[in-house]
Amino acid sequence: MITRIIPLSQYEKEQHLQFLSDQIKTGDVDKELIPYLSEINSIEGICTTLSCTGHKENERSQKGCIRLRLSTKMMRKFRRSIPKFYECQNIGYIDQRYHLGKRYRKYIREAGGENICEEIMISFLGLEGSPETFHQSIKHIVGVLKKCTHMHPA
Repeated sequence: MITRIIPLSQYEKEQHLQFLSDQIKTGDVDKELIPYLSEINSIEGICTTLSCTGHKENERSQKGCIRLRLSTKMMRKFRRSIPKFYECQNIGYIDQRYHLGKRYRKYIREAGGENICEEIMISFLGLEGSPETFHQSIKHIVGVLKKCTHMHPA
């Protein structure tokens, strides 16, 4: 069987946004991220699936991160924009991940066959650094994502 990568669909985005809304209501989303998540999720072809502002606990610190699902068209634009993210020194890494896992089983099953879902993880300096660092990092990420929408897909 041929493996296919399943892009973000409008149905999947609606499901993720409903889950995010529920998580916000229960206080399970870092409040500093909420306005930025709203901006990112308002962009056509992009949906956040995980987020963290970054935390410093005891001697350990955790970087901030945003995990995204993208439509096929937006993925092509995103790939061409990767160098733009690194224009901000606070960006740690951009990681492309593929999942057969439980959280995507519903979307994979609906598409049929041996399929996988693709995600992008962007790591950045967040609140574990300072509030200013967090806002600088996330504003840069949002800005680059918004600029992607104005690019022509390759």
